[in-house]
Amino acid sequence: MVAGRTDALLTDDVTGERVVSGFAPVPGTSWGVVTQEPWDNIVGPVRDRSRLLLILLVIGGIVSGGFVFFAVGRALEPIRRLTRAAQRVGRGDFEHGIEADTDYELRGLATEFDTMTHALQESYIDLERRVEERTEANRQLYLQAERRAEELRQSEDLVRSLLNSTGEGIYGIDLEGSCTFANAAGLKLLGFKGDGELQGRNMHALVHHTRANGAPYPVEECRIYRAFREFEGTHVDDEVMWCADGSSFPAEYWSYPVEREGELVGCVVTFVDVSERKRAEEDLRQAEKLAALGKLSAGLAHELNNPAAAAQRSAAQLQARLEELERLAVRLGGLGLDDAQWARLRDMSAQILAAAAGGSGLSPLERADREEAVAAWLSAQGIDEGWALAPALAAAGMERLEAVVSELPAAARQDALAWVSQSVGAHELVETIAVSTTSISELVGAVKSYSSMDRAREQEVDVHEGLESTLRILAHKLKAGTELVRASDRSLPSLLVPAGELNQVWTNLIDNAIDAAGPDGQVRVRTFRSDDWVVVEIGDNGSGIAPEIQPQVFDPFFTTKEVGKGSGLGLDVARRIVRDRCHGEIGFRSEPGDTRFWVRLPLTRVPATGAEEPAQRAAG
Repeated sequence: MVAGRTDALLTDDVTGERVVSGFAPVPGTSWGVVTQEPWDNIVGPVRDRSRLLLILLVIGGIVSGGFVFFAVGRALEPIRRLTRAAQRVGRGDFEHGIEADTDYELRGLATEFDTMTHALQESYIDLERRVEERTEANRQLYLQAERRAEELRQSEDLVRSLLNSTGEGIYGIDLEGSCTFANAAGLKLLGFKGDGELQGRNMHALVHHTRANGAPYPVEECRIYRAFREFEGTHVDDEVMWCADGSSFPAEYWSYPVEREGELVGCVVTFVDVSERKRAEEDLRQAEKLAALGKLSAGLAHELNNPAAAAQRSAAQLQARLEELERLAVRLGGLGLDDAQWARLRDMSAQILAAAAGGSGLSPLERADREEAVAAWLSAQGIDEGWALAPALAAAGMERLEAVVSELPAAARQDALAWVSQSVGAHELVETIAVSTTSISELVGAVKSYSSMDRAREQEVDVHEGLESTLRILAHKLKAGTELVRASDRSLPSLLVPAGELNQVWTNLIDNAIDAAGPDGQVRVRTFRSDDWVVVEIGDNGSGIAPEIQPQVFDPFFTTKEVGKGSGLGLDVARRIVRDRCHGEIGFRSEPGDTRFWVRLPLTRVPATGAEEPAQRAAG
């Protein structure tokens, strides 16, 4: 406690009991008064009253809570009914409505809830119906999908069976050139055991890497891939394919693009081994060539026979004239002819031959009149058989004849003039023999050029040489009256071609043109250059080729000629030679009075070795 100030303090007394001590100072003194009161005496009444108050508060709270609970229960009952109804609706029970209480304001809400419940019930029923319908539709779709899947499996099996049953090799490649499938025939042709050896591998690098002549074949130039580059199919029959063992075979193939949903995904290649066909085509070319030669043999024999017969006759007559000249020379020598007189006789003979070679310029009637005048003059001079000497002596002219005869002894005139006549005749026979043998030589040369005997199979040739050889061989057909018109560009360069086979083309085209033109028609042979091509055009003014048969002109065994006059192979063989052997083009256009077949040959190209040759070398 603080002196001089009133204070109170809760302490323990000497007995340990809790007491409240109070202190108050006595004014004016230093004394103070101290009082003590036990703590329980102070707080006991307050504690008793607090407990009572607490009990009363608890009782009041319980009573109040019960009242509030009852009131809230009454207020929440409609909500509970709505909740129970909602739970029934949630479970799908739309049969029981809501128990409405007219004493509550929630009656309207219950009515609306009932209305909503009925609407939900109808929607639920409709939904169930739709679900059932959709379920049935889905079931049908599932069954349909299963059927289609089964049909697809069957279709795939059928396609696989068809692919494996066909004789042609077939394989597919993707845009990278990798194999996607191969059929059994393709595996067999290429020498592989299963498609697993091909799938995923680059087919160009595997089976198409080298050309027929052994040169590398860049994939950029591969015609199979034209299906990719140009989105169109290709057809090739002059290349080779390589097998698993390193051998090769001549192949014909077709490449077609494959698209899915309008997008290019790869291509399919179909190929066949044409080794047998190549050999058959070669045999066919030879057969057609022999047939063409056989067809020309009659005319060729006639062309050869005429000059040969003329040469033979002339040789026989020449022998007789030489014997007669020898006899006359001996007799004239006995009659004393000097050198000057012999020189005059020889000059007369040379003059007559020169006049005959240069032409006298006389018409046949004028020549006959001169011969008659000479014969009469000879008879007047006492020359026997003057009519026989007159044809040879008439070319000398009367003045020359009179001058020479006047210088001869009378006894020698008969033999001298006979010697001149025999000498002129002998020279004419020698000229006839020379012309005949030259004609024979030209014919033999034309035949050799036509067949390209003693020359390489493929060489640099002038197309005009082959055309002229062919025309020379066919000259007997042109003699019937057919007019030949040439329009040649002699500046055209030589071409590397199989000359003998190309001459076969000219023979077929020119022979057909002569037949179409007829005896009074016209055949035209024209050569010219078009860009990087040499073009040979052979035409006629015949009746033309009917439009309905023009698409069949190059078909094998198709002919418009009478039975026995045409095999129908000429144009087919010509097309194969031009296209396959010469790497050129052949075509035609025709209308009445103007039919033209044209052959286009490239100016430069790689020499053709033939697909079968490297294939055989590789295999051997």
